[in-house]
Amino acid sequence: MAEEPTIEAAAETEQPSDPEPEAETAPARLPDDHPLVKAYQATKDELAKAKARVKEFEDASKTETEKLAEKIAELQKALADKEKALEEAQIDKLRAVVAAERGLTEKQAARLRGATLEELQADADELFGPKAGDGAKVPRQPTPDLKGGSDPTTDVEVDVKKIFDSIKL
Repeated sequence: MAEEPTIEAAAETEQPSDPEPEAETAPARLPDDHPLVKAYQATKDELAKAKARVKEFEDASKTETEKLAEKIAELQKALADKEKALEEAQIDKLRAVVAAERGLTEKQAARLRGATLEELQADADELFGPKAGDGAKVPRQPTPDLKGGSDPTTDVEVDVKKIFDSIKL
């Protein structure tokens, strides 16, 4: 009788029809003097020049009032961006104050949320517990009162003789 191939032997002889796709790697960067890079830069420069010319034609047809309104909108946007950056810097400063008070790391301080010092301190209390010296008691785990039986508050008497007699040998 001829030996039948086992599942293991069949698995060894079969070659997968589709090799698994390899992990994608980042594309190689071409050197700056490569012809494709030079062509790309030239196209990019031409596009910038074309956009500038289109802007000139659009501006030529605008009235002085439209130009001023556009400039005002740009300045308002820039002002709003600067105000937002200033507000974020102030919050970062307050975060640093709370971190210094509590001895938090930069990573822990980055987790704090709030717009005022009080909000940041409350968030620090919630995340990391009250700071030492606040006078707040740290909650402790209660001591378990373990007792047997159905009523844990009463002691149960065990009759060993009854238990021994109930076991059948």
